[in-house]
Amino acid sequence: MRAVLQVYAQHGVGSLSPERIDELVEQAQALEVERVDARVVLQSGSAHRFQWRIHEAERVARLVRSYHPSVIIGPLQTRSYAGAVFTPDAQLDEQDAAQSVDARMERAQLLTDPSRSWQMVQNEQALRWPVGSYAQQAEQLESIARIAAQPNVSFRVLALDTVAPRPAPVSGFHLYDDTQALVGTESGSTLIQDPDYIAMYAQLHVELSELALSEDESLELLRRLMHDYRERS
Repeated sequence: MRAVLQVYAQHGVGSLSPERIDELVEQAQALEVERVDARVVLQSGSAHRFQWRIHEAERVARLVRSYHPSVIIGPLQTRSYAGAVFTPDAQLDEQDAAQSVDARMERAQLLTDPSRSWQMVQNEQALRWPVGSYAQQAEQLESIARIAAQPNVSFRVLALDTVAPRPAPVSGFHLYDDTQALVGTESGSTLIQDPDYIAMYAQLHVELSELALSEDESLELLRRLMHDYRERS
């Protein structure tokens, strides 16, 4: 787009200064992010492409901060849990669902890179909602506990009985350094690059982290729940 606008300016089509060209390109990029995100999430056959887009954001980031109120945070999900998340339906065919699970498993590989730090706050509700079976949920929590033991991963649980100054956020979000934020809802997900919004979510993550259990307390809760689910399975 920049090249086209520069050609127009050179040939006297409109009065486009270099500053105005920069402004128009910025606006177009912002609109493109919003448009592509809506298309990727909602159109059939492209959910896995959005997973790869998230993978790329995580790959280039040195610090990833995450929060989710009701679903296990994406890179922490086992294959069986991710399979339940990407259950084929009217908007997600079987091939796209399978490719989405594969892409999510590729994202999980990034957790082992010691040069990348992860700070995760998980609402206890997601841990207490057995997905698939008690045995599968126990496997999921065991996987989280193993990952949380890594020195580059901080996993903290926001307990259900936490006394907070305001209700917990209803939407999950991820921050990639201070350059991008991913915000998810029931109807779709959006990558945000606006610095003001990124700063808002960064502050929200700080507040949630301060309310959450310590890392040791979170691991102890995971172990108790694992034991409970194994007893029931």
